[in-house]
Amino acid sequence: MRMDIYAVVAGQLRLRRLQAGLTLEALADTAGISTSFLAYLETNKKKPSLATVAKLAAALKIPISELFIPPLNKSRG
Repeated sequence: MRMDIYAVVAGQLRLRRLQAGLTLEALADTAGISTSFLAYLETNKKKPSLATVAKLAAALKIPISELFIPPLNKSRG
């Protein structure tokens, strides 16, 4: 089964933003992107460039690699 890396990034962006206690507006402003673009990224309606992912990781103060970690499969025992 092929993994959708954009869906992984979308999910991680939302998860990490919420864990950091940031609003869409706050993270977008810090990363230098629009709030609407960030909302599209988090809902996997737009695909970010690697440069944008790097800006978001820096704004979240996490290594970029953490945005590419797939979620654990909860159906496994």
